Amino acid sequence: MLSARSFTREDINPLIENMRYCDVREVETLGDTVRGVLEYGLQRSNPGLVISSYLTGSPLAVFGVVPGGPENYPARRIQKSAHGDIWMLATDELVEKHGREFARASRGWVDFLNTQYRCLSNIVDARNTVHIRWLEWCGFTFTENFLINSHTFRAFERVR
Repeated sequence: MLSARSFTREDINPLIENMRYCDVREVETLGDTVRGVLEYGLQRSNPGLVISSYLTGSPLAVFGVVPGGPENYPARRIQKSAHGDIWMLATDELVEKHGREFARASRGWVDFLNTQYRCLSNIVDARNTVHIRWLEWCGFTFTENFLINSHTFRAFERVR
């Protein structure tokens, strides 16, 4: 069984140690580190949530929304005050052992986040097919493709 709780500094190292290769690759393609992204998410997300195993309490994924987001995002069309950049990083265990349960529960979590922000958006590495399927499952639409460091990224959004 999975549970959601607030993201804390104590979650960072266990998440880094067990991060999905596709997520690490995506972060590095964007020129950052997983630790850097997690620290930024911890400081800036409202909210920042960890999905953990109900039995062990171990963090399996982290996600949140950064209000407003970076000004250089290419698909920016919504007023900053109504916009949030949604993000997520996950472990292999979440996908391999809890994938269906996570998918069922995540729609509700995303619905809740979309009540807090009129538009949720961000970008995803086109090679990260698991995240792309999850985004589609949660009702996000893809708006454009573009290259970053010679790799295709897809912009996505969900507007209520």
